[in-house]
Amino acid sequence: MPFDPSIIGAITFVVITFAGYGYAGVRLNEGYRNIGTVALWKFGAARTVLGLVVGMAFAASMAYWGITHSMWLWYLLLVPIRFLEWLGTIWLFYERKAVLPDWQRLSTYSLAGSGWSALLDIPAALSMIVVPGGMWIC
Repeated sequence: MPFDPSIIGAITFVVITFAGYGYAGVRLNEGYRNIGTVALWKFGAARTVLGLVVGMAFAASMAYWGITHSMWLWYLLLVPIRFLEWLGTIWLFYERKAVLPDWQRLSTYSLAGSGWSALLDIPAALSMIVVPGGMWIC
């Protein structure tokens, strides 16, 4: 759920997310080693920027619809959005390079990435307690 971020809170969020998505890139490089590796900073940066842009649009739309007080509904609505974010990012960096795209592999990794994004919300949420103006988006 969105909060007004301070500069320190925003930086903390971006660093946690970037590092987490970079680690996801390590795992994807292992899973797609026959296709070739991707620079972790590129993957992490692309996924972080996509998450920020889509997350801010999602937060704005939730505020518009008045859905700001239900954390369960918030996260339920994020499930398909995060899945699509991961699907697009993994396809762009990995699966499109495959001779024969494997949609089951792509879907499995996208689902795992969605779970990873949810896990990354934990340290981001904890940063709200420690860092004034901490935030999390998507």
